[in-house]
Amino acid sequence: MATNSIVVDLRSDTVTKPCQAMKDAMSSASVGDDVYGEDPTVNRLQTEVALLLGKESSLFVPSGTMANLIAAMVHCNKRSAEMLCGDLSHVFKREGGISHLVGVQVSALKNCSDGTFKLDDFEKHIRGADIQEPITMMVSIENTHSYCGGKVLPLQWIENLAQVSRKHGVAVHMDGARLFNASEYLREDPARLVRDCDSVSFCFSKGLGAPVGSILAGTRRFIDQARRFRKMLGGGMRQAGVIAAAALVSLEQSVPSLDADHRRAQYLAKEIQKLKLPICTVDTINQHTNIVHVNISDKTNITSEKIVDRLYTVSQSETNGDCKTSEGLCIVVRGSAKPDSKTLRFVLHHDINDADLKLAVKKVCFVLTEMDKNK
Repeated sequence: MATNSIVVDLRSDTVTKPCQAMKDAMSSASVGDDVYGEDPTVNRLQTEVALLLGKESSLFVPSGTMANLIAAMVHCNKRSAEMLCGDLSHVFKREGGISHLVGVQVSALKNCSDGTFKLDDFEKHIRGADIQEPITMMVSIENTHSYCGGKVLPLQWIENLAQVSRKHGVAVHMDGARLFNASEYLREDPARLVRDCDSVSFCFSKGLGAPVGSILAGTRRFIDQARRFRKMLGGGMRQAGVIAAAALVSLEQSVPSLDADHRRAQYLAKEIQKLKLPICTVDTINQHTNIVHVNISDKTNITSEKIVDRLYTVSQSETNGDCKTSEGLCIVVRGSAKPDSKTLRFVLHHDINDADLKLAVKKVCFVLTEMDKNK
């Protein structure tokens, strides 16, 4: 692609760039040594998040993976501990450190299409009564659920899960990487979404657009232990107020704009659905947030990788568009959201405006129609 091409990057909301307000806040942030608890900007962020989530305390960490890892270290504090989670959850598919570094047995439950799992199946998998079994100490849930297409977990399901967990002494952790997308979809305060969870993490560097950072929240005792483990893992940051300042801006400015990302995702899904192509389907009714999954028919040899390659190389002139750059539009998307390579994933975020989206939709529809004709 030529350097003057328009690039619409729909791989993930992790590709977002910090806005000018974030850069200004970072350049003027008051800082101190956070390992000593002396960074005023980090302290402010942690206090605001704890209040926002209705938890006693919170801890700023470099990444969501570290936040989930620390949660497992705190909750699974016995030898032969076990953590349960969905088989499509990020902690199971993408975060091997929980078993490798913590020594916790991670056991997967069959995820339903909405990101939940059957509660009777969950209860049957709770172990520890027999001395030959591992001890189930924690269950991790994901909200929104990435591999299930950005689905939002039902509040009643979370409450029921917590009731079963409490009965068996199992801690509930929410991997809320995109928690505020779930909050926006349900029109509920984030504190309500995590009310029944013992701990929760969320990312500033996805839909909220900050350059780096996640946070972990829970009781004061939980966070005291989490702080120790953060240092042990090498996550003790010093003058971290520089990046915490961007996270504070994301709470103030990015959260209110998430509805636009959802609206654009819905538009993209509906435009693809209108094509009524045999090679692919998209579920617009259950399109919850900013992630769009296009399911490719098993009856064709077309894969998500083939579509991704074509989207990257096709020129705007082929689509008879009105783009005036020499090479036109470059759409970068991700395929293989599931192991069968039959799912194409688009993720909307605040760096994509309505004009970008319309250009992208035109090109996506052109390529899908072309693929269908040549299948």
